[in-house]
Amino acid sequence: MSTLEEWIKAQKAKGYNDSQLEEHLVNNGFDKETVDKVLLEISLGNTQKIPEKKHSSMLLWLGISFLIVVVLVGGAYYFMQAQSMKTPIDNIRNSKTSDLEDNTPIDNSSISNEHSIDLTTNSCGNGVLEEGEDCDGAILGLDNESICEDFQWNSTSNYIGGNLQCVNCKHDFSECMH
Repeated sequence: MSTLEEWIKAQKAKGYNDSQLEEHLVNNGFDKETVDKVLLEISLGNTQKIPEKKHSSMLLWLGISFLIVVVLVGGAYYFMQAQSMKTPIDNIRNSKTSDLEDNTPIDNSSISNEHSIDLTTNSCGNGVLEEGEDCDGAILGLDNESICEDFQWNSTSNYIGGNLQCVNCKHDFSECMH
């Protein structure tokens, strides 16, 4: 008699029914077909040897272990890439204040101007609607969907269609129709 069969018989003696036992065993890694077969054999009185648990739990652990390794290796690769992409600005941000206490001017020669932003002037033409601009390139207004018909603030600007333009960050109504 198998250990599984003995366990099932002991549980049946305690008053558990077949469906309760099946649910418990399947939830704990036993194959449903194997459990059904043992339950049937017990109810018929046949006591053949039945294979125990399948190796599904071992495969599950192997799969989980593999995923953990992949995540760890991927995370390490990402971290190394992020470290190698630090810019001179990051180095200044991460420097200690004691590094700058000797009042030595910072050497800006290694800082590239390709990503610098001039905040002192209006940046008309950068595709961003900023203070003082009616529009900027393809951005024709706050809702980015402004059309000629939206501008009807007096009787002379009663536009019925046309093509609203943006010139020097100001609306150009020359192609709008009255």
